[in-house]
Amino acid sequence: MDTMAGNVALKANDASADHGLTPGDNMLKFGARIEKNGNAVATGTVAADVTYALNYK
Repeated sequence: MDTMAGNVALKANDASADHGLTPGDNMLKFGARIEKNGNAVATGTVAADVTYALNYK
């Protein structure tokens, strides 16, 4: 989820919106959400791994 572009959902392998960078450190903010798959929802622990690629223009 691209939180810098109004919480726009990103599909796998799709690019996010372009974000301007400034000299020095930059913070890119992305998030995730969990969707119910039809089974009952219960509290518990969630673990996830994410791989992403950054391309600079």
